[in-house]
Amino acid sequence: MSEKEGTAWGYLYNCMYLTSSWYGEIAYLESPIFEIFDELDSTIIGGLNERTLSFFQEKGWIGDTLRKELIRFKQHINSIDAQYWNPDDFDNLEDWKLARDWAKALMGKLKMKKGGWNSEGQVVIYTKE
Repeated sequence: MSEKEGTAWGYLYNCMYLTSSWYGEIAYLESPIFEIFDELDSTIIGGLNERTLSFFQEKGWIGDTLRKELIRFKQHINSIDAQYWNPDDFDNLEDWKLARDWAKALMGKLKMKKGGWNSEGQVVIYTKE
């Protein structure tokens, strides 16, 4: 297991994966114990907070420019009104479309490959390194 497969990097990966997806691509994940928008919210908190971003920077996984972009990305998602955190708006609202494209670009910059979850519901993180 690589160092980046830990919890903090997993939160960041999950955030990027969920945001870069269309709802139809991830709807199968919904269950009584897993709600996509709750998961997205918790991954933003866990993967894009100051402490976590500092940790990534200290490890040399991100530089200052990418750290600032991740902060702007988080601010953009947090600026989307709660009423638009639903399946229809997630696929159609311009703010979510921008976030989706931005997340895809960030995954490239972070050298993440979109892998998703396995059949046991565990995240599968792939890197391009």
